[in-house]
Amino acid sequence: MSNDDHQRLAQIARNEKLLEALQSIRQWCEAYPITVFTPLSKEQLGEAAIVLGEHNIAIDALHAEWARHLLDGIGKIAREALDETALDETAEDGTASG
Repeated sequence: MSNDDHQRLAQIARNEKLLEALQSIRQWCEAYPITVFTPLSKEQLGEAAIVLGEHNIAIDALHAEWARHLLDGIGKIAREALDETALDETAEDGTASG
């Protein structure tokens, strides 16, 4: 197999890993369908803010906590895929340290 063929196969493998990561991110994004988890109305969110406020919890802090959880999970998937494919590419170039 030629060097070009080997590089093409390596690129295909990297692309497949990145596609798997994108599919995992898509699953995260579809984890809470509105057909199962009905969105709250503005009124319900207002009532929740009042109840949370009675316990010294700001609804914005709760939203931020949820957003961080989601972004941490999505970021982990992306970082792992990018790090792995970067390692593959470095190994392919022959510049891997170790």
